[in-house]
Amino acid sequence: MYGIYPAIDACVTLSEALHAMLTGETLEHAIEVSRTSITTVAMLEMTQAGREMSDDELYGNPAVIDEWDLQWEIFRLLTDCEERDLELIKGLRLDLREAGISNIGIIFQQ
Repeated sequence: MYGIYPAIDACVTLSEALHAMLTGETLEHAIEVSRTSITTVAMLEMTQAGREMSDDELYGNPAVIDEWDLQWEIFRLLTDCEERDLELIKGLRLDLREAGISNIGIIFQQ
């Protein structure tokens, strides 16, 4: 039953990406993607723990910390780009795939 929520979250983030492309308003849509992603991770952690967690507990949760770290790393790399860099984006995608696991614990087998 839990699996439906990450699937909905994936649709929400795809929708945000499409809206960003159509409107050119990337910042507000990127923020919403970030919020959705971190919420998905937090909800997974609470589901696996079988209980609600306080903000303090979530801020100290390794999966939540990893998600924030990854988001900041991507943000810094993209912010440092002076213009569109398709090779950087392809490299980021490859790095994420090579990690072998998603932010919500899905293990990729290639």
